[in-house]
Amino acid sequence: MDNIEKNGTKDSFNLSVKKYLVSQCKKNCRSACCRTALLYGMLLFSRGRSDETSSSLVDWLITAGEKRGEIMVIENFDHIDRDFFSCPDCGRYFLCGVFLSSGFVGDPKRDYRLEISIPRDTDGGIALADDLEAFLIEIDLKPLRHESSRGAGGKTTTLYLRQAEKVEDFLNYVGASTPAFEALNTRIHKQYRNEANRITNFETSNINRAVTAAQKQIQEIELLIESGKLANMAESLRQTAELRLKNPLASLGELASLHQPPITKSGVVHRLRKLSDAAKDI
Repeated sequence: MDNIEKNGTKDSFNLSVKKYLVSQCKKNCRSACCRTALLYGMLLFSRGRSDETSSSLVDWLITAGEKRGEIMVIENFDHIDRDFFSCPDCGRYFLCGVFLSSGFVGDPKRDYRLEISIPRDTDGGIALADDLEAFLIEIDLKPLRHESSRGAGGKTTTLYLRQAEKVEDFLNYVGASTPAFEALNTRIHKQYRNEANRITNFETSNINRAVTAAQKQIQEIELLIESGKLANMAESLRQTAELRLKNPLASLGELASLHQPPITKSGVVHRLRKLSDAAKDI
């Protein structure tokens, strides 16, 4: 997805998605009923708000409708009137219009979040949010909900999705397939990176534990040597002690293979434990 403007600055992910959707709608939304559903979603949820990106699409839709003698009359701005949906694709275009007018999607590199804000200029704002929530549930995109208190922007109901898969499903549903694929790639990259970090941390932790254990074993063996106690211990224990001293960084498996003849890893553990017990008695 090209998200570089002519001036060379980079768009936000949210703006890139909206520009992509506007382009796709102008290219693919050729059915009169779908154009009506798209415009209906944009006007119903704009609540007087507009931006350059969505306004250009509204102008295009109105102009296209006027050329064909299509007239839209919205009688109720407090509910979603499904009479505007005439074919299976109308719902997709309607939701696309809703997102273009009042939606926001976070950059998947930082945060998985997609939200739609409905100002509660009147009590009808709550009813409109209820209708949209029901619509999203029908397409298996059950949103979370937040009712804001009055602030600088007035009271607002926000419906939002936090799960990465749900955000991607929403984008795919409204026709933003390329941004959805970009979000998926980002998520996969994050998962691989997190898994790699987890494995590295796990291996580092294991190495640190092994080094700490080896240092303790060497200290105990040196204590046995200084006390003269090691010389009186069994040949097998003296062999293991000598190999540990000569190979301070060797793993238990490597120590086992260095014995002549080789012994098992559990055998090394057993001998080192006996050496440790003997050192504790000094």
